[in-house]
Amino acid sequence: RTVVEELKCVVFKMDREGRWRFLSRAWTDITGFSATQSLGKTFTDFVYPEDRGRIMALFTPFIEGSQDSCRHEVRYLTKRGGYRWLECQARLSSLSNGQPDGVIGTLTDITDRKLVELQNHNLILAQECTADGIALVNDLGEFTYVNHAHVRMFGYQDATNLLGKTWHVLYYPDEIARI
Repeated sequence: RTVVEELKCVVFKMDREGRWRFLSRAWTDITGFSATQSLGKTFTDFVYPEDRGRIMALFTPFIEGSQDSCRHEVRYLTKRGGYRWLECQARLSSLSNGQPDGVIGTLTDITDRKLVELQNHNLILAQECTADGIALVNDLGEFTYVNHAHVRMFGYQDATNLLGKTWHVLYYPDEIARI
């Protein structure tokens, strides 16, 4: 029990109807809701509203017994009114007679990672929307990224024509020497 309570991820158990039966201390640390406030309520009560349909579609195969494990990312509400991104890793829990009695698993807070992914996505969108040509090269001078404007600027159809090639392919020898 000490190990479970000291983990930074939530260890949980829910019944066949999706009601929380056990939540480790990390639940409160991550969401702000106490176990007392949460036990007996369904997990979907805490799932971000836009994610509920998708999550129920994942939960149903467990209860029907057609799937015994899953891994997915979902937003859970916090007591302060926001949400946290949690990675759920779960498996079917069965009685001694083999009948499913619920789901057990972990919820790991991945909010920081999701924010970095969103920032990277927005940065790529900004790079693709600019009229300026943007290119990244590795230590060998080979293109590892070129935006659409850069591709068009040099008369190519798409980035695959440049990726992996050296920037020298775009310039005459005297320009290469100058650069």
